[in-house]
Amino acid sequence: LCLDRNGEYGPASDLGSDALLTVVAGEAVCFVDRGRSRLKQWGTALVPAGSEVVIRNASIEPLVVLMVTAPPPATSGSGS
Repeated sequence: LCLDRNGEYGPASDLGSDALLTVVAGEAVCFVDRGRSRLKQWGTALVPAGSEVVIRNASIEPLVVLMVTAPPPATSGSGS
């Protein structure tokens, strides 16, 4: 994701995937459900499946965020 000054992504959610956010450049404020965190370059945040996320550019410089999504790990109930 690339966000200009005052740019914002979300609210967004995905019931089937966890997401890992990494700030590549700039500074972000991330809201995951009711939690809030400020992330500088290389800072990360986990967005569990089904959680709502909002990402805001927290500086005058462009914000670049790498978002990787994948299904959450399966729970092992069969023991195989």
